[in-house]
Amino acid sequence: MFLESPVFWALIGVVLLIAEVFTLNLVLVFFGVAALFVSALTVEGTVEGLAEQLVCFSGLSVLFLVSLRRFVSRWFKGSAREGSASEDDSGLLNRRAQVTTAFVNGAGKVLVGGTAWDAVSDAELAPGDTVKVTGRSGITLTVTPLDAPEGSGR
Repeated sequence: MFLESPVFWALIGVVLLIAEVFTLNLVLVFFGVAALFVSALTVEGTVEGLAEQLVCFSGLSVLFLVSLRRFVSRWFKGSAREGSASEDDSGLLNRRAQVTTAFVNGAGKVLVGGTAWDAVSDAELAPGDTVKVTGRSGITLTVTPLDAPEGSGR
């Protein structure tokens, strides 16, 4: 019977592994690997008959899913770490910027490296002024005039 053959389980395993490439949920890969194990165990003669194969497939799938998913998902998703406010992942901190629109009520626009940003400052700034980026909150930069003392930004 074809359902009991190692070829059937190998095909199921390969199909599940290919399906994982399209879903990227890190679930189908464990079922695919379990099916390949059942195929190998069937070739070896350790597992015979559809009932044994199904029990083996179910057990291995759950075992792989429970024990390896957390470990393997770190490879693909990375890990978060706590950072400090002084870290700058964007490379904008301490860069010079050019004011492009006058700051009204502490808000205006600046140009940093060819990119326009919304910005806030406690200082009155006019177009053409050169400022220093002292912080960032989302898509808004905090800037101070280049000759202003450190810490005078918002």
